[in-house]
Amino acid sequence: MRKLGSVLVCLVIALALSAYAQGGEHGGEHAGHGETPTADGPPHSPYAGEQDREIKALSPQEVRDLLEGRGASLALPAELNHYPGPKHVIELADELGLKPEQLHAARELEAGVLRNAKALGERIVGKERELDREFRSGRIALERLRELTGEIGELEGELRVVHLGAHLEMREVLTPEQVVRYDDLRGYGSGVHGRRHGTESDVPSDPPDTGAGGLSDSRGNRGAALAAALGLPVVLAGAYALRRRHA
Repeated sequence: MRKLGSVLVCLVIALALSAYAQGGEHGGEHAGHGETPTADGPPHSPYAGEQDREIKALSPQEVRDLLEGRGASLALPAELNHYPGPKHVIELADELGLKPEQLHAARELEAGVLRNAKALGERIVGKERELDREFRSGRIALERLRELTGEIGELEGELRVVHLGAHLEMREVLTPEQVVRYDDLRGYGSGVHGRRHGTESDVPSDPPDTGAGGLSDSRGNRGAALAAALGLPVVLAGAYALRRRHA
């Protein structure tokens, strides 16, 4: 009887180790950080195809956004923290009950944003094109690299100020009630206020992603498989002891 118990324990441990090894193989399959595996070679870079861009650092859509003065999410710190933007305030003029002078102020702010953002966007695109050209030549030096990236960074900072500053001024034009109404109409009134008051919206529904290309999930699955498998000897041992007690 002891031999049978020993055999069962060894068998279960072997199964557990096998499950752990298989989990490691599956975990490795998903650790490519967005790279696309190929049948007969190493995985492709997620940037494959972008080598044909006119400006490597900017997609065609990003170029259009910059040249046309669009915000492209640059004003999110304001928009999502109860600082309405003039463009959407104008769109929601009736729902917000804007007075004529408020609507006029919103239009003036929006015109200023477009004017300044377009000018800065053109300069950013020009500098990015210049940076790309320097790398394409194969002769760029570190000093030139520092100069160009510094200029681009400064221009991008000015562009954010243009978009965020318009939200800052727009809030001064509206009443507190209109700001709350704006948040509700834009769809983030209840969620934002809930987080401010520490409600359940502060608690994430899913565990945070570790950003390790699926490593966390694979480790969790492997650990669960191992724990489940190693738990079987405990059950078997208990059953075996109970059987001997009643024998």
